[in-house]
Amino acid sequence: MNLNNKLIWTITDGSQGMISQVIGLAQQLSFNIIQKETKLIFPWSKLQPGLLPIFKWIFLNKFNFKSKPDIIISCGRKSVYSSLYLKKIFKKKVITIHIQNPKVNPNNFNYVIAPNHDKLDVSNVLKTTGAIHQF
Repeated sequence: MNLNNKLIWTITDGSQGMISQVIGLAQQLSFNIIQKETKLIFPWSKLQPGLLPIFKWIFLNKFNFKSKPDIIISCGRKSVYSSLYLKKIFKKKVITIHIQNPKVNPNNFNYVIAPNHDKLDVSNVLKTTGAIHQF
Protein backbone atom coordinates (compact mmCIF):
# COMPACT_ATOMS: atom_id res chain seq x y z
CA MET A 1 0.00 0.00 0.00
CA ASN A 2 1.46 3.37 -1.02
CA LEU A 3 0.86 5.95 1.69
CA ASN A 4 3.34 8.60 0.49
CA ASN A 5 0.67 11.20 -0.30
CA LYS A 6 -1.75 10.43 2.53
CA LEU A 7 -2.29 13.39 4.86
CA ILE A 8 -1.18 12.59 8.40
CA TRP A 9 -2.01 14.74 11.41
CA THR A 10 0.31 14.14 14.35
CA ILE A 11 -1.17 15.18 17.69
CA THR A 12 0.76 15.67 20.94
CA ASP A 13 0.80 17.99 23.93
CA GLY A 14 3.90 19.62 22.45
CA SER A 15 6.52 17.80 24.51
CA GLN A 16 9.62 16.74 22.58
CA GLY A 17 9.47 13.09 23.68
CA MET A 18 6.00 12.69 22.20
CA ILE A 19 6.74 14.71 19.07
CA SER A 20 9.74 12.48 18.37
CA GLN A 21 7.54 9.38 18.52
CA VAL A 22 4.70 10.60 16.28
CA ILE A 23 7.07 12.15 13.74
CA GLY A 24 9.20 9.01 13.70
CA LEU A 25 6.21 6.90 12.74
CA ALA A 26 4.63 9.46 10.42
CA GLN A 27 7.84 9.86 8.38
CA GLN A 28 7.85 6.12 7.75
CA LEU A 29 4.35 6.34 6.25
CA SER A 30 4.07 9.61 4.32
CA PHE A 31 5.74 12.86 3.35
CA ASN A 32 2.52 14.82 3.91
CA ILE A 33 2.55 15.56 7.66
CA ILE A 34 0.91 18.32 9.70
CA GLN A 35 1.80 18.63 13.38
CA LYS A 36 -0.96 19.58 15.81
CA GLU A 37 -0.70 20.43 19.49
CA THR A 38 -3.66 19.71 21.72
CA LYS A 39 -4.62 22.14 24.48
CA LEU A 40 -7.49 21.38 26.84
CA ILE A 41 -9.54 23.33 29.35
CA PHE A 42 -9.73 22.33 33.00
CA PRO A 43 -10.65 19.68 34.21
CA TRP A 44 -9.93 17.72 30.98
CA SER A 45 -6.36 19.06 31.06
CA LYS A 46 -5.77 17.29 34.38
CA LEU A 47 -7.94 14.16 34.24
CA GLN A 48 -7.25 10.84 32.62
CA PRO A 49 -9.24 10.19 29.42
CA GLY A 50 -12.43 8.22 29.79
CA LEU A 51 -13.66 9.95 32.94
CA LEU A 52 -15.50 12.81 31.21
CA PRO A 53 -17.26 13.02 27.84
CA ILE A 54 -15.50 14.75 24.96
CA PHE A 55 -17.00 17.87 23.38
CA LYS A 56 -15.72 20.36 20.81
CA TRP A 57 -15.53 23.14 23.40
CA ILE A 58 -13.01 21.34 25.67
CA PHE A 59 -10.21 22.24 23.23
CA LEU A 60 -8.47 25.61 23.56
CA ASN A 61 -7.04 25.15 20.08
CA LYS A 62 -9.36 24.87 17.10
CA PHE A 63 -8.99 22.23 14.41
CA ASN A 64 -9.09 23.30 10.78
CA PHE A 65 -11.42 20.84 9.09
CA LYS A 66 -10.77 22.14 5.55
CA SER A 67 -8.11 19.48 5.10
CA LYS A 68 -9.31 16.14 6.47
CA PRO A 69 -6.52 13.80 7.54
CA ASP A 70 -6.29 10.26 6.23
CA ILE A 71 -4.34 9.15 9.29
CA ILE A 72 -4.12 10.56 12.82
CA ILE A 73 -1.12 9.60 14.94
CA SER A 74 -1.38 10.69 18.56
CA CYS A 75 0.85 10.21 21.57
CA GLY A 76 0.27 10.93 25.24
CA ARG A 77 -2.67 11.36 27.59
CA LYS A 78 -3.90 14.76 26.40
CA SER A 79 -3.84 13.78 22.74
CA VAL A 80 -6.21 10.88 23.43
CA TYR A 81 -9.01 13.44 23.76
CA SER A 82 -8.24 14.96 20.35
CA SER A 83 -7.89 11.61 18.62
CA LEU A 84 -11.18 10.31 20.01
CA TYR A 85 -12.97 13.54 19.12
CA LEU A 86 -11.62 13.51 15.55
CA LYS A 87 -12.55 9.83 15.15
CA LYS A 88 -16.09 10.76 16.19
CA ILE A 89 -16.15 13.53 13.54
CA PHE A 90 -14.53 11.60 10.66
CA LYS A 91 -15.77 8.10 11.61
CA LYS A 92 -14.30 5.37 9.38
CA LYS A 93 -12.84 7.90 6.94
CA VAL A 94 -9.74 8.24 9.12
CA ILE A 95 -7.26 5.75 10.56
CA THR A 96 -6.25 6.47 14.16
CA ILE A 97 -2.99 5.28 15.67
CA HIS A 98 -2.15 6.02 19.29
CA ILE A 99 1.37 5.62 20.67
CA GLN A 100 1.64 4.67 24.37
CA ASN A 101 -1.07 3.22 26.58
CA PRO A 102 -4.16 5.39 25.94
CA LYS A 103 -5.70 4.45 29.34
CA VAL A 104 -9.00 3.92 27.52
CA ASN A 105 -10.18 0.91 25.55
CA PRO A 106 -7.57 0.34 22.80
CA ASN A 107 -10.42 -0.61 20.45
CA ASN A 108 -11.32 3.10 20.29
CA PHE A 109 -8.35 3.36 17.89
CA ASN A 110 -7.52 1.45 14.74
CA TYR A 111 -4.07 0.69 16.17
CA VAL A 112 -2.22 1.27 19.43
CA ILE A 113 1.56 1.07 19.66
CA ALA A 114 2.52 0.47 23.27
CA PRO A 115 5.60 -0.72 25.11
CA ASN A 116 5.66 -4.34 26.28
CA HIS A 117 5.57 -3.27 29.94
CA ASP A 118 2.06 -1.80 29.46
CA LYS A 119 0.77 -5.37 29.01
CA LEU A 120 -1.97 -4.44 26.55
CA ASP A 121 -3.07 -7.74 25.04
CA VAL A 122 -5.59 -6.69 22.39
CA SER A 123 -5.51 -7.62 18.70
CA ASN A 124 -4.98 -4.03 17.47
CA VAL A 125 -2.02 -3.38 19.81
CA LEU A 126 1.51 -3.51 18.43
CA LYS A 127 4.08 -3.96 21.19
CA THR A 128 7.48 -2.28 21.28
CA THR A 129 10.61 -2.48 23.36
CA GLY A 130 11.23 1.11 24.34
CA ALA A 131 9.92 4.24 22.66
CA ILE A 132 9.72 4.57 18.89
CA HIS A 133 11.43 7.57 17.30
CA GLN A 134 12.65 8.96 14.01
CA PHE A 135 16.11 7.42 14.05
